[in-house]
Amino acid sequence: MKNFSVLWFDWRLDSTPEKLIQSVKDICDIKIIRSHEDINIATKAPPSLIIFNFDFPDLSGLHCLQNTKRAFSSVPVLMLTEEHSENLAVWALRTRVWDYLVKPLAVEVLLERIRLLLPKQGIENHSRERVNFMPTPPIPMESRFRNNRCFTECSLIACAYIDNHLHEKISAETVAQLCGLSRCEFSRAFKREHGLTFRDYVIELRIRRAARMLSQTSSSITDIAFSLGFRDLSHFARLFRRVMGCVPREYGRYNPQFIATKDNSK
Repeated sequence: MKNFSVLWFDWRLDSTPEKLIQSVKDICDIKIIRSHEDINIATKAPPSLIIFNFDFPDLSGLHCLQNTKRAFSSVPVLMLTEEHSENLAVWALRTRVWDYLVKPLAVEVLLERIRLLLPKQGIENHSRERVNFMPTPPIPMESRFRNNRCFTECSLIACAYIDNHLHEKISAETVAQLCGLSRCEFSRAFKREHGLTFRDYVIELRIRRAARMLSQTSSSITDIAFSLGFRDLSHFARLFRRVMGCVPREYGRYNPQFIATKDNSK
């Protein structure tokens, strides 16, 4: 498939190399975009496939996806993301993303999706622009956060404390004192920088930590919930569905499809 070209937008905050990129390089000619300055240079000729690779999608990255899709309306777009929510997946599909995959995922799964998408290139008539009668969907609220490098020192202190005390009861008053602010001042500043209230931020972080543990450890759902401060399993399941789009037993190693994927990747 070396005659196919792939435009790979690496919009991750983590700049370390990722084996997924190398796996695609082995089968396709790939152009990697890591900054907005590179976009005009790389998008002069239509590629065979466009891949957007996120860890934590933000406004800038998702706007770039929208604009790129408008520029190449008939080119298949594949979106990879580590942070996932039902709202984000719906947004991607309404933006006419052809496929949406949640990381971590096996290299074989990615390559199979690419093989399915590449033959579709050229089926449509490129001389006729596709008209989208649906209005442009608003970017979901959970993706409206800023790059960590833009956070204030107070915000970094708060996030570090939260991350290290997820298994304990965390109060806004305690964190506000660490930052040298009143609770009201802290709450306003935190909401302004993260787009979430302090309480919602803690809940989302706990749920996403639980999701990662479900995928990467052998602990039971009950043990994971208790280790992150949840004492009511039904309440934990409701919050998990709200953030991740499914209940804990449908996620990670509890999902038969996930198990089959892991077995096939061995």
